[in-house]
Amino acid sequence: MEFSFGLKKHITTETTVALTPLGKAYAEKAEGASKVAEIVSALEAGPSTISEVANETHMATSVVMANVKQMIKSGKIRTVSGDM
Repeated sequence: MEFSFGLKKHITTETTVALTPLGKAYAEKAEGASKVAEIVSALEAGPSTISEVANETHMATSVVMANVKQMIKSGKIRTVSGDM
């Protein structure tokens, strides 16, 4: 069950995201070249903006942003800062 407190953050390319404990556990098990695994791998070094993750993974920012939104919902990553 997902919990929402009614405050939705607007995610932009300058939003900073970081791994949650669940994301860190996923990173230890993640293998292969899936987009999610690549994003998690890029965030293992620490928080990064979506633009930085896109540059590091060589993915389009729109692809990273779509995956980040899903990963936030699944609890693997969280926003650290961004436009509200």
